[in-house]
Amino acid sequence: MSMTVLVVGVAAQVVLAFMQFMLVVFSAAGTMNTRDLSRGHTNILNTCMWLLPGISGATAALLIMGYRLRASWLSNAWHLVPVGCLALYLVYVARLGKQPRSRSS
Repeated sequence: MSMTVLVVGVAAQVVLAFMQFMLVVFSAAGTMNTRDLSRGHTNILNTCMWLLPGISGATAALLIMGYRLRASWLSNAWHLVPVGCLALYLVYVARLGKQPRSRSS
């Protein structure tokens, strides 16, 4: 792994972390405003607000550590971990949004 690839990769992870934070904040707020969610779903959404950017930060740290330990170019596959977690979150929120609203009297 070269220094250029490392700098671009770490910068991409930092940008992705900020984008994930904003995406989770707005998608969770929209879902909570339109659906009556249980406490468990609300806790999951609140946790994802910090967990997803944290995974990107951890990935950036692993890439830096891999560079210092002279890891092969295959260590760039770590970039897929935050993207996969983000995809899982988006599937979760989309399915959560399709649940029928509970009727209150």
